[in-house]
Amino acid sequence: MRFLLEAQESFALLADLPNIGTIRDYGNPDLFGLRMWPIPRFRKYLIFYVTTNDLVKIVRVLHGSQDIQSIFSPESE
Repeated sequence: MRFLLEAQESFALLADLPNIGTIRDYGNPDLFGLRMWPIPRFRKYLIFYVTTNDLVKIVRVLHGSQDIQSIFSPESE
């Protein structure tokens, strides 16, 4: 439950301040502008998201020990 609450609070924060995440480039043109934000108190879990003028789209929530480069590479699609 604590994890879910922290994740929901992070999603709300990103909705209010969508540019706070770090821009990440994994060489996938479909994910241009992808950003990353760690979930507080669960910092090994990372939220990956993209933004538009009026939308924050959560792409994935991943544990940092996963092969993130491989997951987001264009070849994995």
